[in-house]
Amino acid sequence: MNNWISIEEKQNFYSNNYKRYDNESELKEMLSFLDNNREKYIYRGLSSWKFKCYNSIQRFYNTKNNDMDIEILGDILLQMTQSWNCKQITNYLTSLGVANDNSFAYLSLMQHYGVPTPLIDFSYDLDVALYFATSDQECLSKKESDYFSIYLIPKSSPIFGFESLINFGKSMLNDQFTVNGYAPYNLLRGKKTILAIENDIGATSFLTKNNCNIENQKGLFVINNYLHLSLEEGLSKFSEELGYKRNNNNNYRGMIDCYDINKNLIPIILERLQKKSINNSTLFSTTNTSNNLKIENFDTLWRDIEAELSQKEIKPDIPNLHEPQLIQGSDYMSLFAQIFSLSETIENSKIEGAVNENKVLERAILFLKMHEIEEAFNDIEYLITNSNSIEILSRLSFRLINVPNMEEHIKRILKKALKDIENNADCDANVHYYTGASLLYVGEIENSVIQCNKCLAKQPNNTAGLNLKVQLLVENHHFSQALETCEMALKLDPYSKQLLHNQAICRNLVTIKQNGPPHYFSKTVKIICRKIIHSIRCKFKNIL
Repeated sequence: MNNWISIEEKQNFYSNNYKRYDNESELKEMLSFLDNNREKYIYRGLSSWKFKCYNSIQRFYNTKNNDMDIEILGDILLQMTQSWNCKQITNYLTSLGVANDNSFAYLSLMQHYGVPTPLIDFSYDLDVALYFATSDQECLSKKESDYFSIYLIPKSSPIFGFESLINFGKSMLNDQFTVNGYAPYNLLRGKKTILAIENDIGATSFLTKNNCNIENQKGLFVINNYLHLSLEEGLSKFSEELGYKRNNNNNYRGMIDCYDINKNLIPIILERLQKKSINNSTLFSTTNTSNNLKIENFDTLWRDIEAELSQKEIKPDIPNLHEPQLIQGSDYMSLFAQIFSLSETIENSKIEGAVNENKVLERAILFLKMHEIEEAFNDIEYLITNSNSIEILSRLSFRLINVPNMEEHIKRILKKALKDIENNADCDANVHYYTGASLLYVGEIENSVIQCNKCLAKQPNNTAGLNLKVQLLVENHHFSQALETCEMALKLDPYSKQLLHNQAICRNLVTIKQNGPPHYFSKTVKIICRKIIHSIRCKFKNIL
């Protein structure tokens, strides 16, 4: 977890969204502008310009527990909180009307009692951010840090609102999110996104104002689902994925502003805060006049969880491919409508005398998403029997990797397609990748290596092909080469979750091979390596 090396580096990153204040007149002009526009932004204060906006689970993971799997650490902390002290917190939140699957409500309380979460604190009140930026006297006294920082996110940002909430829910791998329900437990998985979490979003109430701290501090949260990036870096990536154009300097695109303020101006800030009675007593009071909250003593929550956590063995996540994903009603109807449209197209193509096999493949994939295996099987069987397209067959075999009980069908597809692929020098690189991944899944390592090499021969910078090569090298216990290949691929795609995940695994494997297993492995290196290799195999994602 890195900080800014220089103010120039930080300013270059933020570009037009960065401002620096060194004298009293500039500061007062800025404060006057924000006082007149305070409803347009949310605010966060940090005591040093050097600090990037990381959440507490990132800091915890990187400084104390880098042997854990961050993807499941958040889930475990949430579950431990729910069961803590004979379910004291669960009972407290239930008394406030919080449902057990409302993760955001639990995370809000965890955040304010020291438990690491993926949340980042913001406030609707500028003065609260100014207080937190100027309250850390130890950091403020350091001469090498001449500025403190205030961060502003405009409420017009696409991370706000009901549509962002729904997009966030749909990005989760387990799909257990509904417009009338709550966030799923595995908050750190799935497509990366960023969301502002307010007490009420649209008609959905998350009841995050469930403790006096967040009430007194006029708080809300931003959840950064880019595990290995700071908030500003994640917002940059997120805005790029949303289609925001880069500015002339090829840098940041305006979803967050940074104001660095000279520490010599702190007396002006403190005078302002004193006049408004913004202090430790008012922000951390156990009473609140606007909400009749029942006060509970949760002061030992994090101490107890941390002690229990140190005894836990958190292993790399091995997905259960046989556990069905839940499709909610609105999503189910949407998929059904797509299938209906595809079926009409397929029937019309039959009448015209040529079945559109691409549409048959699309329909099979949608049936699989809906877990209508029997319906999908009809289309799969049709393609295996009738299709001579190596592109369609290779895509089909790849799509079946994460479907239970499909290994024999994958082998049938490969048997049919492999000869044509070998004899066709004009095959697209992706065909070789799909085939190589499928071969790896069914255990044909040597043939998978051949297809992987052909993919990379045609497209040396194909990151999917490089990732497949990493997995094959791990499979053959060439851990150092796997790490080198992974790091080369990350230069091409530095934000790839899969590559970052595999990089961490490869580093662990190299360390194990060189130094022996670390203390938290209770089994032999051989067994652990097998589990990690199995985890990598199971991490194939559908990229079509």
